[in-house]
Amino acid sequence: MSVVRLSKGEATRQRILDAAQDAILAKGFAATSIEELIAECDLSKGGFFYHLHDKNDLARALFHRYIAEDG
Repeated sequence: MSVVRLSKGEATRQRILDAAQDAILAKGFAATSIEELIAECDLSKGGFFYHLHDKNDLARALFHRYIAEDG
């Protein structure tokens, strides 16, 4: 079994996606705000938007991750 090492940027992106997935599953997409994800991940707004352009991009990233993991 090999260990996958993520770059710092990729690790941050995965942390955002993990927090978003948890929040969305708990209360839905519409009720999940970018501001709460920023606080949860201890990021600046600029840090969030470096990794994801907007909330729609977040949804696409989660969808692609789900498809990749499920397939």
